[in-house]
Amino acid sequence: ASLPCSALADARARSGAALVRRPMEGVCETAMQSPGVLGVMCVDSHGLCLASQGDVPQASGAIAEIAAQASSLVEDGALICITSPTRKVMVSRSEGVTTAIFMDPAPNL
Repeated sequence: ASLPCSALADARARSGAALVRRPMEGVCETAMQSPGVLGVMCVDSHGLCLASQGDVPQASGAIAEIAAQASSLVEDGALICITSPTRKVMVSRSEGVTTAIFMDPAPNL
């Protein structure tokens, strides 16, 4: 099931993010096919949701901030992994777009 970012549609259009929405939806669709993936979200550097699918929290700003803070330690493209008993989140930023993949934390996935 898709979770549209429709609440941000006007802001997306003003920022030009609508131009990159279609490729980001493809990224989400591809990631959703991987075993254990519960949801995927792509955001810009300001926390604006470009695309999302599946079970994702309304936390696009937090995802962008995690990537921004990590960039002071490592370069873009590094993988940031956050694990809890109920969810695993992998965050990576490349070319100004941050992708967060929300997964089942089962150790065999």
